[in-house]
Amino acid sequence: MATGTDAIIFKALTDRLRAMPQVLPIAGPNVVFPAAGQHTPAKYLRLSFMPNRTRQITMGDDPQQKRGLLQVSVVWPVGEGIIDALEVVDQVIDHLRALGGWHIPRG
Repeated sequence: MATGTDAIIFKALTDRLRAMPQVLPIAGPNVVFPAAGQHTPAKYLRLSFMPNRTRQITMGDDPQQKRGLLQVSVVWPVGEGIIDALEVVDQVIDHLRALGGWHIPRG
């Protein structure tokens, strides 16, 4: 169970990503991928989580703004072009953007 703020944020984002319909396998940070005895899939998502310093937005202790990056890399086979991979990128962006309140750059 995640109790720290950064852990809660990471879990919420990855849970949301795993809830995507037709999601590709996900290689999370510091997790063995693929599972022992399995072959690496040709197409998958690789996650990197980079929390940043907390930003104080008012006087006193609260509220604070938690900042950071969740980088989702779409790993795609060489020689298959980028069109289908870019479609997956758009699906991931649209799915995570639906959370609301998140800045998700496009392009």
